[in-house]
Amino acid sequence: MKPFAAATFFIAASTLVLAQGQPSRLYVFAVDSSGAPVGDLTAPDLELRENGSVVQLLSLRRGTDPIRLVIINNVGDATEIDAVKRGLKEMIAAVPASTEVALATATGGYSSQLAPTPDRQRQLSAIAALREGGGELAHALMESDTKLFRGQPARWPIYVIVTDDFGENTSAVKQIEFDAFSDRLAHSATVHAVLSKQGTNSQTGKIIDALARHLTDNTGGLYQEVSSGRGLADAIAGVGTRIAIDAQRMSDGYELSYEGSASGSDRDLQVGISRQGVALHLSFKRVP
Repeated sequence: MKPFAAATFFIAASTLVLAQGQPSRLYVFAVDSSGAPVGDLTAPDLELRENGSVVQLLSLRRGTDPIRLVIINNVGDATEIDAVKRGLKEMIAAVPASTEVALATATGGYSSQLAPTPDRQRQLSAIAALREGGGELAHALMESDTKLFRGQPARWPIYVIVTDDFGENTSAVKQIEFDAFSDRLAHSATVHAVLSKQGTNSQTGKIIDALARHLTDNTGGLYQEVSSGRGLADAIAGVGTRIAIDAQRMSDGYELSYEGSASGSDRDLQVGISRQGVALHLSFKRVP
């Protein structure tokens, strides 16, 4: 192997929460001297060190897991539902054809209207039957994680939250549990949010705004705030374009799984590569 430190990534432990007993993930994007993606890396090409010590590389695989797109509607204003439907139809037309779509409303938690399916006709039918949400967004998000991703085949979780700011009922959610859920999303999923501002300026409305901004910031997702039905449809459609771009980028990358430390000290992660003329970009998120 060539001299180590071909690429280096530093991160403070305070920004990286590792689940006990779970492997850590790192995403590697490799390009040649012309900037073209390198598509044939293998595990022996890489060496990973944490705080100077070599750590075991468990797997290296292309970033081509199918997308499981979870759409959660929390718009409670019936006059805006048609705009939501228009936007969602355009959004799913833009995403890769293999995308599994699940659709739910935030009413009584995760109220499923469509189980995950790549069938485009079933997706469109579920969108046509969409109904208003009920202000239980945090609860719905956590339930979707349990129902759609725990113990399921490997999927790339992408959440699209469509909500207004009428209010949020957080009584069913404990803060410590939501924080742990949010930390998991930060290293495995992408969250996009479209918020229709109704001008209520209520405390619970502010909670929704803060929740959407927090999740999109943590996962590198898109946050859009609109104030009209037409703007709402266009903003939702724009999320589909963003997902398509991210999917193409991720298909050029690799997911690297390794035995990481769960200690509270600052962490210095370095990846060395044995190939001449190959540069690495490293990220703790699927899309850099």
